[in-house]
Amino acid sequence: MKKYFMLGAMIFSLLAAGCSSYKPVIFPFGKTYVYSVTFVNANGNVTSQCKIRMTTSEKKFHGQFGLQYDYDSCAGQPMYIERTGYDEDTGHVELHPPRMGALAFTEVVPFPRYHLPVGCIASAKGEIAVARSTFRKANGKTIVYAYEQEGDTAVVFRGERIECHKVSGENTNHYDDIGHYHVEYWFHPNFGFVRWEYTLPDGGVVRLMLE
Repeated sequence: MKKYFMLGAMIFSLLAAGCSSYKPVIFPFGKTYVYSVTFVNANGNVTSQCKIRMTTSEKKFHGQFGLQYDYDSCAGQPMYIERTGYDEDTGHVELHPPRMGALAFTEVVPFPRYHLPVGCIASAKGEIAVARSTFRKANGKTIVYAYEQEGDTAVVFRGERIECHKVSGENTNHYDDIGHYHVEYWFHPNFGFVRWEYTLPDGGVVRLMLE
């Protein structure tokens, strides 16, 4: 049986609500994206694989557009349905990532975000105030993060090499009690975020690839 959770929006220093009349182009309403998720340990061995389905919705969630994640059983965790939100306007796009079960740690690094227009370079520092999270080590803490929107890089997607725009981020505090997490995203204007790669404090990697 699937477990249901609803996660509210975190407060970001860089976020601004999009205009209510704007209709998303990069992540249009009613579309489902399937991600294959691979867990790799510090020795480079695959320890678990699963799929997550991400569906966009016009129905608002705490002032944002709606987003739903349907999880397979990932890394031995239960199946989940998670409802959250995403932002998109003419200046940026940002998704709230899956944050349940074995992916709870995604709370403490910058979310998948791309500042528009495509090809621009950006960097920033900000804070994530974590009031309540399934990643319990972060509860009640303010996580400081660094974000950098880098240059172009090629990614193999659906059997072909495509040019994507790379984004990287990390938490820059609470190393002792939370650990140091790093993330990289590969963004394409037609497909959205085609690859997400998290590096964990123990050297393991969690990779999401758009199918």
